[in-house]
Amino acid sequence: MNLEDWEANNPTNKEIYLIASSIVFVLSLYTYHAARVVVPLLIFGLFGSRLDHMLTNIFALSYLEEKGIHITFIEGNQEIRITRTTIHLEGKIDDLVSLIPLKGDVKKIKTTNLAYKLANEDLHFGFSRGISNVMTEKTADVSIQ
Repeated sequence: MNLEDWEANNPTNKEIYLIASSIVFVLSLYTYHAARVVVPLLIFGLFGSRLDHMLTNIFALSYLEEKGIHITFIEGNQEIRITRTTIHLEGKIDDLVSLIPLKGDVKKIKTTNLAYKLANEDLHFGFSRGISNVMTEKTADVSIQ
C-alpha cells in the first residue's frame, strides 16, 4: 500500500488529512516498505499541543514495537522508547529516567547505574514509583525478565 493507492479509494480531503496525519498510518507505510528489516527510527516533534494526539502517538509506540519497529520519539530534551526486554541508555550523570508501564504491571525489573535501583522488582500501571530516577553514570541499563 502507498498513499496514492489509499487516496484513490478515499476521495475526500478530510479523510485523507485524518489518516495521513496519523502516526500509525505513516509508520504502517514504513513497515510495509521496510521489508521487515529492523531499523531504528527517530521521530522528532510529535507531541504538539493536543493531549489526545500525544497519548495516541505514545501508545502507538507499543503497537509498533510488537511489530519489530524500534522507535524513539524525541521532543526537546526528552526521549521516549519502549522495551519488553532490555534497554541500554546513554546520557549524562544526573539525567532523569522514568520507567512507566503502558500495558498493565511490569514484573521483575532490574536497573543498573540509576540512583533508585530496582532489583527484580515490579512497577504497577498507573503508579508513579518508576518516575524521576537519576543516572549515576553516563550509561544505564534496564531489563525486564
